[in-house]
Amino acid sequence: MSEISNKNISPEQKPIVRLYAAFVASVLLSFVPHFFFAAVALLLFTGVMIAAYIMRGRAGEQSLTENHATTSSARSGLPAYLCF
Repeated sequence: MSEISNKNISPEQKPIVRLYAAFVASVLLSFVPHFFFAAVALLLFTGVMIAAYIMRGRAGEQSLTENHATTSSARSGLPAYLCF
């Protein structure tokens, strides 16, 4: 089994991986049947959406960051809730 090390991840990929990790954590926390964890999941999810918006604004055209921080709805013209 191969290990993923930080040496294989480019500096542009690190914030993207962190963003996905926070998103997965927020989804997993949302399934815990306790109000505190649900509230933390909501705050984390909101933070992920804000961070993705900021990352998209700072990214260059056709860059890896812009590609991962933009939903398919922005490219297709569909509302975001229809793409998830």
